[in-house]
Amino acid sequence: MTIDLRERSATLRITTPAVAGPRAPERITRPQNRRYLLMALIAVSAMGAALMSTASPAGVALADPLYRGTFAGVVVWFASRARRWTWPILAGLAAISTASLVAQIATFAALCVSIRALLTSLRRERITGALIATVCVPALLSQGSGPVWRLTGGEVSDPFASSAIITILATVPVIASGWKTLSRRRRREIRRQARTLALIVGALIAATLAVSAFAIPPMLRGLQLSQDATQAANDGDLETATEAFLDASEEWEAANRTLAGPWMTPGRLLPVLGQHVRASQVVTGQASALTTSAAAVTDRVDPDGIIVDGVIDIEEVDAITPAVDALAATTARADTKISNVLSPWLVPPVSERVERAVEVLGRTSGLVGASAEALHVGADLLGRNTPSQFLVMIATPAEARGSGGFIGNWALLESDNGALDVVEQYHSRELNALLASAGADLVAGEEYAARYARFDIERHIQDVTLSPDFPSVAPVAANLFLQATGVEVEAVLMLDPFVIEKLLGFTGPIDIDGDAPLTGANAAAELLIEQYERFDEDERRRETALLGLTGQLMDALVDNPPDPLSFIVELAPLAEQQRLTLWLADDPAGSIVERLGVSGAFPTSDDGLLSVVHQNAGQNKIDTYLDRSVDIRTTLNPGAGEVSHDVTITLTNSAPSTGLTDAVIGSNDQGLDQGTNAMFLSVYSSDRLRAATVNGQPAAIETASEFGQSVYSTLVTIPPGDFVVMELKLDGEMQSGDAYTMTLGAQPLASPDQVSWKLSTNDQSQVTPPPGWSTSPDGARWAAPLDRSETMRFSLRD
Repeated sequence: MTIDLRERSATLRITTPAVAGPRAPERITRPQNRRYLLMALIAVSAMGAALMSTASPAGVALADPLYRGTFAGVVVWFASRARRWTWPILAGLAAISTASLVAQIATFAALCVSIRALLTSLRRERITGALIATVCVPALLSQGSGPVWRLTGGEVSDPFASSAIITILATVPVIASGWKTLSRRRRREIRRQARTLALIVGALIAATLAVSAFAIPPMLRGLQLSQDATQAANDGDLETATEAFLDASEEWEAANRTLAGPWMTPGRLLPVLGQHVRASQVVTGQASALTTSAAAVTDRVDPDGIIVDGVIDIEEVDAITPAVDALAATTARADTKISNVLSPWLVPPVSERVERAVEVLGRTSGLVGASAEALHVGADLLGRNTPSQFLVMIATPAEARGSGGFIGNWALLESDNGALDVVEQYHSRELNALLASAGADLVAGEEYAARYARFDIERHIQDVTLSPDFPSVAPVAANLFLQATGVEVEAVLMLDPFVIEKLLGFTGPIDIDGDAPLTGANAAAELLIEQYERFDEDERRRETALLGLTGQLMDALVDNPPDPLSFIVELAPLAEQQRLTLWLADDPAGSIVERLGVSGAFPTSDDGLLSVVHQNAGQNKIDTYLDRSVDIRTTLNPGAGEVSHDVTITLTNSAPSTGLTDAVIGSNDQGLDQGTNAMFLSVYSSDRLRAATVNGQPAAIETASEFGQSVYSTLVTIPPGDFVVMELKLDGEMQSGDAYTMTLGAQPLASPDQVSWKLSTNDQSQVTPPPGWSTSPDGARWAAPLDRSETMRFSLRD
């Protein structure tokens, strides 16, 4: 057989390129490129989770980004190996739970990709899974607060760790599926590393808990001693209070030394556990600081040395002031720091206790801060350098006025180096006669004059409180008093029967007529109703009896001074209700009294405001028998930036037509039937009035402007035992598309308004109302007595 070597050589030349041609490098490069791309996606997801996500498992600035980044990288790696059916679960839960609009859009796109891959792909594509996880894991770690609440439209409150639960539900299928694709050798290696890590973490947790156990006994002792000290201070036993505060401080400090030592650093870095370690460290540290500062105050205060022989010792007040300043600063700092430890990672028993501590500290901080301000202001007002004069006005909401009530009695107080004395007392009738004799003029701010000059305040000083803003009222009262008496006052103080009743709780009963002593239990009812029935038509005797009230009350307070802390605690709520208000001539901007919480200023709002105010127009004391209810129906249109309100005001007059004195149910010759309640009713609103009716008929509405708000007013008369319904439709603009804020202004009345409010949207926006509201599919609701102004903020979400 003959073999052709040339043919064989040719064949070799032909087949050799097929083996070593240019396609071989392509088969090697493609997997390598995928590997690089996967590594890049892992890095992007880790960086996105570390830098942009909000989850804070340990509450440590450096550790939390590391945890988030590591978790994101691990999930992306497993997602690249997981089955396709796990991808829609991951993307779907991320899309519906994340709080970020951008993240929602991105995760929804990832969901579409995952569904397409599930329906059309013939094989797993590792890069697709990794890409989906790269988008979704950072979004899962940015769920914000309330994912379950958002998902159910407010029907279901979020359980503890709801965000973490959703993240686990989304990622476990991915990790489990990816795990099954690993080789046995790699699984054994990961298990070995996981066991080692678990042993280390378990040992750290056990050590942290063991050390923390040593801090529990001093914490419990510190808590009990703090409570005992506070009770002793309230009871006026300041020596016992000081000792208990100091002992409590030592116990809290001992607990803090245990919890804040370097041995707690490993536990502080662990997720979840670290949040609890941080909370315990902050709480014990601030508790120690608070009790130490409180001990300094109770040790320095000498109740017997503040008032000696009826004179307030100004030097003693000055000596107390630094300690109270320090306590105010410590309390404010503790309030801020403990508020910052609140976290969704805290288990409910811990978070509930921290929330209660924050609530108590918030109130205490305001009270202590007000006390510090009062000490600074009070020393000068007490006549440290020169005598000071105070004008005291007694208001009665039985005859309503905007900022309280009719002013019947006035008192001039003088303080000279701490000695307080009632120099003179007047009835409004006397001051009116003096004003007429002096030819007085009304000196008032532009808005006050524009709205109330027509009522001849300079001839009817009892009506000076027509304005609902005490900072506008007080300088007018001070000027009229100057024109009537020639006395210039440094301060104006207004109080009503509810304040007098509270003060009598400290002083004990006062007998003003030898018939029915005023006490801490009956003063409000006596001054609002019973005095008119008891004195019947003897108006002069009634006025004479009340003229002595201020002097006797001041003498009783000076002779038997109340415990300062109890005094502030009891009077603070009445100041919030604007029943106790103060104006200082040297503080025209009102910054001092505002911080003290006694300014009596009309509420302001940069967004929405609604306030119902009425002034008695019948010149009688019938408003004790008036009930006001206000029903508000608010509809928000976030997309258009619009808001509308349907407001229904129901005025019920329960006064009888007979059986009471003319001072209560008469009309002072105005031609009204006995028992008729006549009023000038005003509604302050930041929105435009579209329509108004009274008892279903179109109402004549006077439109004005005051305090930057529109005022819609009309005269209303209500027969005895009857009611009147006023309805208003208001339209306005929302200042923000993602939130709505509205302030309800309260008028200090004999009985507070009963308010019901429903808020809803006319699109698909979900409303997060403030605490105290209930939610339903058709909106949010709130109902309560309105005895003080309230500002409500609603968060909105598409």
